[in-house]
Amino acid sequence: MRRELNANRARLGGLASELYPQAHCIPGTTVLTQPGWLPSEPVELSDIELYWLAEALPKPAITGGIEQTESVRPLAADGDRFRLYSRALRDLARPKLLDNRVSYRLAEVDWTGDKGRLGFSYTTYFDVLDVCEAAAHESADAWLRAGRKRPSLAHLPLRRHIEDPFDLLARPMLPSINTLTIRRDPIDGHRMFLHRRDAKATAVAGGMFHVIPAGVFQPAALAPAHQANDFSLWRNIQREYSEEFLGNPEHDGNALDPIDYEHDEPFRSFAAARAAGDFRVFTCAVVLEPLTLCVELLTVAVIEGPVFDQLFAGMVEVNEEGAAVSTDAARPTVGIPFNTESRERLKSEPLSPISRACIELAWQHRNPLLAS
Repeated sequence: MRRELNANRARLGGLASELYPQAHCIPGTTVLTQPGWLPSEPVELSDIELYWLAEALPKPAITGGIEQTESVRPLAADGDRFRLYSRALRDLARPKLLDNRVSYRLAEVDWTGDKGRLGFSYTTYFDVLDVCEAAAHESADAWLRAGRKRPSLAHLPLRRHIEDPFDLLARPMLPSINTLTIRRDPIDGHRMFLHRRDAKATAVAGGMFHVIPAGVFQPAALAPAHQANDFSLWRNIQREYSEEFLGNPEHDGNALDPIDYEHDEPFRSFAAARAAGDFRVFTCAVVLEPLTLCVELLTVAVIEGPVFDQLFAGMVEVNEEGAAVSTDAARPTVGIPFNTESRERLKSEPLSPISRACIELAWQHRNPLLAS
C-alpha cells in the first residue's frame, strides 16, 4: 500500500482536495487554506515574529492511537495491531530517513497587514506522522477499494474524524517550510529549482517533484541549547540549503554543540548575502497539503544570479532526499526556467501540490518578488 501511495500522491491529493469546499483552495492548486492563513501579498521573512506559548497546550484529541486509525495499523507478529503508524512504517516499509525528533508545533497564526505572528509549542515528528501519513494511507486504500475512483468520506473514518482540518489544537501540527528558490537573472531569464523526492528515502511526498529546499521546522539536535538556537525560520531554511543544495550531512540531529550561524559556513555567507539584499526570502501562505492534511509554510527565496553562483558553486545533483530536476540533461543543477512554458509543462508532471502552490503564488506576485 505504501508503494501505491507513493506512486500516486499527486493524483490522490487532487481527489482529497475535492472533499473540501473549493473556496478553501488557492486558485490553480489543490492546497487548502483559509483567509487568516493567507496574507494579501508576500511578507518578508524578517517581518514575521515567532513567539513561544507560555502556557502548556491541551493534549490533542486526535492522535495516532485513536480507533479511527486502526484500519491503517496492520497486525504485528504478536497478533495485535501496531500501536502507531510510525511503528508499522519503521518495521514494514522503512524509508532511509525516518527519525523521531523534537519539533516546533504550530498553534497560532496571525497576519496583520504586512506583518505576521506565529505561535509555537513542542511536538514530535512521529506525533504528526502518525496522523498525517495515516490519513494519506487511508485515502490510498479506500481509492483502490473504490476501483481507483475518489472515495467518499463515509469510507475515510480518520479523515471524517478530523472535522475541522484547520484547527491547530485538535491534532499535532508541525509545519514544513517549503522554499521555492529563484535565481534572479533579468538578462538570461530567471530559473527555479525542484528535485524529485526518493520514495525509498523519505516518509512524505515520495516520488514527486518538490521545491528545494524543504524541511520540517525543528531544532538541529535534541539538546536544549539547540532548541533555543534554532527557533528561527531563517536558520531552518539555511540548514536545508546546506543539506539539500550543498549535500552537507552535518545537521542530522547528532551534533552536541549548537550551530554557530554567525561564523560557520555556509551560514555566514548566506547571512551576508541576505544582509546585502541579494538573498531575499518571503512568506506567501500557511496551507494544508490535501492528502496528508499536513500544515505547510510556503516561502520564496529570490537570489541574485552572480550571488547564487557563488553560494552554490558546489551544488550537488543528488542529495539524501532526491535528485535535481533540470531542463538540461548535461547540467542537472541548472534548474528550469521560471516562465509560463514551465508552469504549463509541470501540469503534466508529478509535481507535489505544495510545490504547485509555491509556484502559482510566486507567479501571481512575480513583479514585486523579482523587482530589483
